[in-house]
Amino acid sequence: MNMVKEFLFTGPGGEHRKRNLIGVSTDGASNMVSKESKGAVNRLQSEIPGLISQRDLCHAFNKIIENSLKQFPLQYRNFVTVISQTFSHSSIKSVELKGFLQSEGEKVEGLRKYIPTRWTLFAETLDRIIQLYPKLQLFFGQEAQRL
Repeated sequence: MNMVKEFLFTGPGGEHRKRNLIGVSTDGASNMVSKESKGAVNRLQSEIPGLISQRDLCHAFNKIIENSLKQFPLQYRNFVTVISQTFSHSSIKSVELKGFLQSEGEKVEGLRKYIPTRWTLFAETLDRIIQLYPKLQLFFGQEAQRL
């Protein structure tokens, strides 16, 4: 924190910046905004009472998507996660799927790896699962017969 204050407020114009600094844009990380651990923004607000803290637009967009996904039924979110992880955690399964898709005349493109904290990937992963759904049913049906 001392390094942030030193960077902002020392040298030529330091006092001017301190009196006129009105906003800080962050990703909302606890080291920036936590009240319990005295994040950087909270520490600055104790010295600059008019300071406004705002999430940057990219992180605000991700937060909107994150909260929107919570409205999507859990069973479908879990379905996307399980299907994605089936292929992302096993290179053998991924190669088998690509071979199967090729034999079926389907565009040989695997599934996107869905990572729950990368909220924007959900739509892309779900879209690909929907495109491949009939082929995935066949793939898993053949796999079940082999077992």
